[in-house]
Amino acid sequence: MKFTETDGTCFECLPEWVNYLLITGYDFAGYINKGQKISLISMPCDSPGAGLVAFGAMRYYLSAQPLSGEEIHRHLEDVKARMLFSGKDMYRYIGEDDGNAVIEEIIRLDKRRNPKRPKKEPITRTASLKGLDLRFEDETILVSSNKALPNLQIYEQLVPQGNVINEGTLQQSHSAVCMAGKRKGVSVTKALLFDTYFEAGGKKASLHELLSLVDGTLDVVSRVTMYNARTGKIDRPGLPPEIVVVDGIDAFLKITEEMQRSSNNNFSGANIVAVIDRTEKREKLDSLQAKVSELRQWYEPDLQEFSAPPKGIALATYFKRI
Repeated sequence: MKFTETDGTCFECLPEWVNYLLITGYDFAGYINKGQKISLISMPCDSPGAGLVAFGAMRYYLSAQPLSGEEIHRHLEDVKARMLFSGKDMYRYIGEDDGNAVIEEIIRLDKRRNPKRPKKEPITRTASLKGLDLRFEDETILVSSNKALPNLQIYEQLVPQGNVINEGTLQQSHSAVCMAGKRKGVSVTKALLFDTYFEAGGKKASLHELLSLVDGTLDVVSRVTMYNARTGKIDRPGLPPEIVVVDGIDAFLKITEEMQRSSNNNFSGANIVAVIDRTEKREKLDSLQAKVSELRQWYEPDLQEFSAPPKGIALATYFKRI
């Protein structure tokens, strides 16, 4: 496995600090359902650190069991009224028949071509979910047989000691991992991801591509969502995240404010990992220290043994009192 921060050139063996952040993200994703944690990772300078932690967390979920056909049918049954799309075609889910989805194709009248054309009756047909790239409006593909995430060679070498990847997960969108971009703009965070590359098995890809972040079209499989700290919105619908990796102090302050303002928010049940750099202005560092002191009313230091960070990186973790 090789790595570079120079736009896909000058690759080097995986640096210790990169490997540490990847493993930290993987390990922290495994702490779900053990009480909410807030972790702070201090870096000596601005870096793609948040993206690397999110990448490690994403790798953890690639070892999970993908949704079974029964679970997908049950989900479609629960939201029967919603329109489904496969490419440009629109459908309505009717039910399940011996493991196959029964869907109704919606014939949309093109008034510009022939407004007098009689409206056709919807076509009902039985189709296997394995042959479709179904998604809901404004969402990424739920399950696909044609658009699995590429770069399996890189994913497999990412955390060698991790569990084996279940390739079925590469064909299903997921929202357990969320990245929170810098408050001054998601584009600033994404620029670091686009410039960071991994290479393995003759394949190379940017960190942005490997995270499978949505960037325009929704007709894709996506395993990580992006929270815009400036607008307060996540880039696509999905289940609430289980781990949120935050890029920078301002974004961390925004998310903790949301958590304190209401117990019913996108992050109320998620573990939070904030990656900050020590070159931030003094007033921002003071604001961070004040926020951590405030959170100590509800959180206390986690004394669990974690891997010692390499020189230049510091880690502090807190868990919520029950």
